[in-house]
Amino acid sequence: MDGRADTVFFDIAYWIIGVPADRLDWTFDLIVRGWSEAGWPVDVGRLSRPRAAFARTSDGFGLAVRQSVDGDLSLAGSTPPFFPGTGVEFAFPETIVHPGAGMDEPYSVSSADAPAEAPTPWTRPESP
Repeated sequence: MDGRADTVFFDIAYWIIGVPADRLDWTFDLIVRGWSEAGWPVDVGRLSRPRAAFARTSDGFGLAVRQSVDGDLSLAGSTPPFFPGTGVEFAFPETIVHPGAGMDEPYSVSSADAPAEAPTPWTRPESP
């Protein structure tokens, strides 16, 4: 597909949580190095916070890792163009709130539009 007006993209981004503060820079660099080692062209913007790096796979998927001024990391991906109506028939979340935002359930997203048998991967996992 060539990105014509009748095609769409699917984009999604998540906060990367659970990384100790002293490993945030290392984790950013590890992700970028992994993309580079996979042979994907990588564009690194700034070398100091806030930082961002972008990669594109050979089959047209886009990847981004961003690091805020405070060091928080997010990871995003986008599909190559595709024709609408060829995938899941319920709405994906448009926003996933950063866990530090103070919400009781930062990972929960309503799945009222989803069929009963559809999985909802946005629910917080049970604690061990």
